[in-house]
Amino acid sequence: MKGLTERQRETLAWIVTYIQVNWRPPTAEEIAVQFRITRPSAFDMIRALRKKGFLERGDGTPRSLKPRNLAAASAACIDDRLKELVATSLSISEVRGFGGLVFSKHRPDPGDLLFAVVVRGKVMSDIGILDGDVVVVRRQETVSSGDLAVVSQNTDAMLCRVVVVGDEVRLMLTGTAGAEDGAYVVADADLVVYGKAITMYREDLGRHG
Repeated sequence: MKGLTERQRETLAWIVTYIQVNWRPPTAEEIAVQFRITRPSAFDMIRALRKKGFLERGDGTPRSLKPRNLAAASAACIDDRLKELVATSLSISEVRGFGGLVFSKHRPDPGDLLFAVVVRGKVMSDIGILDGDVVVVRRQETVSSGDLAVVSQNTDAMLCRVVVVGDEVRLMLTGTAGAEDGAYVVADADLVVYGKAITMYREDLGRHG
């Protein structure tokens, strides 16, 4: 599949989320209203996303639009900068699209746009997340103190525990929630939050956490 422009990425992310929220695909008219474009322009966008292999139409009715592959569509909505930074990350070995696994608990809400990261090394072993485990992340731009999150700062991407101490935001380099436990770096103005970890999947055992 070919890469997306930012506008195409934004449109695809909205379509995927719309389907998850409403349990049905949007029409071209609804896409036009959402992005304040003409109906012909919406059809052009749909054609471009179909040509690149991300969308397909079922029976040709107005609400037959759907992702050809949910995991691939999810992956396409991930910020390219995060994918690039993961190559040198000490805590993430891979970022991938989320394919819609069914969880025994921590079930995602229908409107959540999800992606997944594969954990590298033992930095999260203190909370039971091991090398090679897959952590499912809900894409969002802010998190609360104590959340496990995927973030980047400067040229580093990491899976970390975000802890607020006074006016200081600390990125804990292990899973420990305690603000004084383990190594941490202090967040600065370059901090980018990609999402909050909501559950974990261990592929070799087929278990969800």
